[in-house]
Amino acid sequence: MKFSIRDVLWLTVVAALAVGWTIDRVKLRRESSDALLKAAKQAAQAEEAQLVAQIKDDQAARQIAILRELAAKAARANPPPSSTAP
Repeated sequence: MKFSIRDVLWLTVVAALAVGWTIDRVKLRRESSDALLKAAKQAAQAEEAQLVAQIKDDQAARQIAILRELAAKAARANPPPSSTAP
C-alpha cells in the first residue's frame, strides 16, 4: 500500500491535534488539583485562625473572671472605711 504526501500530512495533523489535546488535558488536571489543594490549605488556615481566636477569647474571659474574683476578695478583706459625719 502506498501513502501519498496528502495522507502523511493528514496523519501529521491528526497526531498533532491528539498530542495538543493530551497536553491541554494534563495541564488542566494539574491546575485543577493545584486549585483544590490551595483551597484546602486556605480552609485549614481559616479554621486554625478561628480556633486561635476562640482560645484567646477563652483565655481573656478566664483572666477577667480571675481578676474580678481577686477584686472581690480584696474588697472583702479590706472594706473601705466608713465615713461618719459628726
